[in-house]
Amino acid sequence: MTTATRSILRGLPVRRAGFTLVELLVVVLVILVLVGLTLGIGRLVIENRRETATSNVMFSLDKALEEYRIVKGRYPDYDPDGEYQYLPGPGNRVETYAGGTHIRLPDAKVFFKQIKGYGAADTIVNQIPPRFLKLTPYTGAGTNDSQRLATNFPSVLDAWSNADRWADPWPIGSTDANSAPGETPILLVHPQNILAQDLFGKCLNGKPYFLAADDDRKYGLRSEFPGQSSGDALTAAEAAATNNLFSYQPGPFRKGMTQR
Repeated sequence: MTTATRSILRGLPVRRAGFTLVELLVVVLVILVLVGLTLGIGRLVIENRRETATSNVMFSLDKALEEYRIVKGRYPDYDPDGEYQYLPGPGNRVETYAGGTHIRLPDAKVFFKQIKGYGAADTIVNQIPPRFLKLTPYTGAGTNDSQRLATNFPSVLDAWSNADRWADPWPIGSTDANSAPGETPILLVHPQNILAQDLFGKCLNGKPYFLAADDDRKYGLRSEFPGQSSGDALTAAEAAATNNLFSYQPGPFRKGMTQR
């Protein structure tokens, strides 16, 4: 290289290799946006799968319900003063409402006991994947060990419940803001259960329906929103109630219920 050439090159601006700070920030921002979109899509896919799985379980329960009706000529009985009062969980209490006794969270485990031995109905529910079933003994006051063992039937979980975290008694409908969320088994709302219908929706044509709490893991009760004012809790409960999953779309629930 001649002296003249070196002189010319020394006069040219030097181009540095690599990215500027602004370029690096743009690249990082693009990566963060892509990661956020990927995670959001992934969560949506998982939630859709859970919703589909839960709907499939309720579809099986509904098929078993119809098989029972075909065999017996009617739907299963509703007896809140009988076996319903021994359901697990403090939220499953029997209470006085509209001139009768009713239960606000009617765990579908009673249905398993009612259809036991009814051929096709029994076969259908036995095909539900085990991960959706949790063996739960009745826990009513006055039950002895032999009664508890004799009435062991499963609660039916939705796809958002974690069976490994359940204890006896189950924290269904827990109102303690410092405790782990209560698990949300699938419920059976009977046309004679006036309280549950007012809370979650009317039965149509005299047919019971099955209900799951969906991804918010709340059925739509004011007690599920501790620490909020009465009006705010009621508004939140009504919003949660519209997010439930059903084996068929029931009629409207009763808004503004003081018993929530």
